Amino acid sequence: MVKQTYDKAISEVFEWEGGYTNDAADPGGPTNWGITIIDARMYWKSDATAADVRAMPKSVASEIYVKHYADPVKYDLLPAGVDYAVLDYGINSGISRAAKVLQRITGATVDGKIGLATVAAARAMDPADLVRRICDERLSFLQNLRTWPVFGKGWGRRVAGVKQTALGMVGKYPLPPMPEAPKAAPAAVESRRDVIERGAKAPEEKTEVPSLPRSQTLWGGLTAVLGGLGSTIAGFFDKLNNPYTLAAFIFIVLVICVGGYFILNGRLNVQKKLEDMATRDA
Repeated sequence: MVKQTYDKAISEVFEWEGGYTNDAADPGGPTNWGITIIDARMYWKSDATAADVRAMPKSVASEIYVKHYADPVKYDLLPAGVDYAVLDYGINSGISRAAKVLQRITGATVDGKIGLATVAAARAMDPADLVRRICDERLSFLQNLRTWPVFGKGWGRRVAGVKQTALGMVGKYPLPPMPEAPKAAPAAVESRRDVIERGAKAPEEKTEVPSLPRSQTLWGGLTAVLGGLGSTIAGFFDKLNNPYTLAAFIFIVLVICVGGYFILNGRLNVQKKLEDMATRDA
């Protein structure tokens, strides 16, 4: 920690917490330097025993306080005095409760997690008044616990001592600069596949379907051939009284019709296949 108040604050914490205890009335169980066996298993040794807690080095407790108590309450950003009042409350009664109390008093969103919005709200208030209100709420909370008759005398002295020390810190150190809020990342551009996979309707894309070549030379040639055939057929009209000529005329007409059908049908089939391929590729 770089905050000027932290060395004083943590020395006070160790003073209040003392050494090893294992009081049957304390729900925290085996505790050393204020670190319960639950915290020891969570942050130090997953299989810690009461003996491990008793032998816990003070340096381990110091590291746990920095990483899992001071950092979560944004100790370095809170006003001097308020930082200590919130930290000690969190150590004694839980980080979430201390955070919610600070948020309720400052009017910030109550979610049990101190973020920059909560810090800004705390910095906007009179720090001495904030320290008093935090400590008063803390004492009221402790007095309503069923274990108050057992531990109340010591808790009362601790809250009074924290209030006095915290008020003595108020105004002695300037507020540290607030960090810049993280900028929102630019919205990612979804691909068509991403849209389809998440179940949304993908925007329609215009797919150009390749068409059969339209050669003026080809169609011109076919027109000329058909025109020639038409002229030939027309000449037969003068000889339709001849049965052989009539049969030839009918045959030629059938050939033209059948050929035209196959040409047209083949073109339509090819066009349909091209459209199907384009649809699959979309």
